Amino acid sequence: MIGDKLVDMEAGMAAGCRTILVRTGYGAEQESDVPAGVEVYDDLLAVARSLTTQPCDGV
Repeated sequence: MIGDKLVDMEAGMAAGCRTILVRTGYGAEQESDVPAGVEVYDDLLAVARSLTTQPCDGV
């Protein structure tokens, strides 16, 4: 789950998803409120780069 609001992070975690906050949009404002375990990236391009360079863990 990728989003820019706390509610997005809560939904992703509730669904058991890998959860990523982007600092664009509302993300920078809400970053300090996200739960532990949420990954944080500057923007969607940074997320895409990370996803394409990290080895797949089978999820």
